[in-house]
Amino acid sequence: MPDANRMPGSFRYIITLFAVIASAAVAGMITGGTAPLISFAMAEAGYNATVIGLNASVSGIATILMAPFLPRLLQTIHTLPSMYLGLALALGSLLLFPWVDILPWWFLLRFAFGLGLSVHWVVSETWINAIVTERQRGRMMGIYVAALALGFLMGPILLRLVGTDGPTPFIWLAGLIAVASTPLIFTHGMAPHMPAQPIGRAYRFVLRSPVPFVAAIIGGFVGSTLLNVFPVYGIANGLAEPVIVELVIAGGAGIVIMQLPIGWLADHFDRQKVLIGCSAVGLIATIALPFLLGHPWLLWPTVFVWGGTIGALYTLGLTVLGHRFSVHQLSIANTAFVAMYQVGSMTGPPASGLAKDLWNPHGFVAAMAVAYALALAVNVYRAVHHPTPAGERGSH
Repeated sequence: MPDANRMPGSFRYIITLFAVIASAAVAGMITGGTAPLISFAMAEAGYNATVIGLNASVSGIATILMAPFLPRLLQTIHTLPSMYLGLALALGSLLLFPWVDILPWWFLLRFAFGLGLSVHWVVSETWINAIVTERQRGRMMGIYVAALALGFLMGPILLRLVGTDGPTPFIWLAGLIAVASTPLIFTHGMAPHMPAQPIGRAYRFVLRSPVPFVAAIIGGFVGSTLLNVFPVYGIANGLAEPVIVELVIAGGAGIVIMQLPIGWLADHFDRQKVLIGCSAVGLIATIALPFLLGHPWLLWPTVFVWGGTIGALYTLGLTVLGHRFSVHQLSIANTAFVAMYQVGSMTGPPASGLAKDLWNPHGFVAAMAVAYALALAVNVYRAVHHPTPAGERGSH
């Protein structure tokens, strides 16, 4: 008999998907607000950019170090308690931030915060991928990524409203954690059981199905570069700061809006070919950037599409991941996927920044083009040598 939680249209199925996606969107808002808030607070305390940058990298390190332990945690205390535990850890860290002024504590709290939200992040994705049906997997992952990205973009807007001084913004963000946990109350008894597999099998997963993991690392690389280094590239080319901010917003809007049509394509066509198309469009948009800087009517839509391809790498990577791995394997596979994304996020800004310094200013574009070309090459190679079986393609 089919599981009611996995029957499209059933009340329990809809409630579960809505609750997990809504919780992830709020968690994205917390992440998007916390990153600049901590940077502002540390700058106000007199720390230099190097220390602030190192502190920002701690969250990514926490995600990577969490990887060996999360599958066992899911098996021991199960899905929903793991999410509550992650949110509680992030909540405690945020409430302590305004009251410490010792540098090692800033790093410890940033690590704990990153660890807590990473648990919530990975479990949310694994949960959604475990219960969606194959016919709608691309659309559901597109909705999830769009909601997560929209939440992330809303974080700085919250800071604009409540300010960045004193403990108040930290308390607001901590309150959002309570909001993120609220939808999960309605999912009790609906979470799938996720048996653990040895973490050592993760490398076998990557070798057996490299496509989603390459999409994750390249998506992290170009996504973090858009936020952190693209503004520097714009300044080097004479763009005004308000224009650069608007372009970054355009890229973020592309990440949010384009995931729904990309998810639809993933459900109706060969997903590997959709990945090839998105990688090729991303490569073309990247190479076109230097030639469009003086033509805003072309630059804005190009950056919008560029942002859409960044989100597409993550959406399509998750979609392929959910199809290729069983529920028994998803916890470790999704943990490895997110860890790869974090590796890309941590290496993107320094690598593209170095490329810009070596070839000023267009080394930035070269670094982005190489990243997209790598994604394109891997997908073309897999499509030629390991074509998707007819039964694994999106339904027409």
